[in-house]
Amino acid sequence: MTDEIIKAVKCVVACFNANGEPDLHFVKVKCNGAQLEEGWHYEAAKSDARNHGYHSPMVTFDEMDNFGTHVCGAVSDIVEDWDAIEAIDI
Repeated sequence: MTDEIIKAVKCVVACFNANGEPDLHFVKVKCNGAQLEEGWHYEAAKSDARNHGYHSPMVTFDEMDNFGTHVCGAVSDIVEDWDAIEAIDI
């Protein structure tokens, strides 16, 4: 992936909702190769979760992480259509 190519990366943020309950936030983050390599999409996903009322502690998984592939696959029953989720910019 070169720096110029933009990819929308599926991310799942494990966090807490406004009621203090453990929850998941689903987001796609648009990033280029350098941003992806530096992990900027992780912080962008956490920021988006905060903007939607979620709280720390937070951990982000993406579809390409070793464990993230399992997380994104496991939530396929919850997220029926990743294409329906609009990708955010970093």
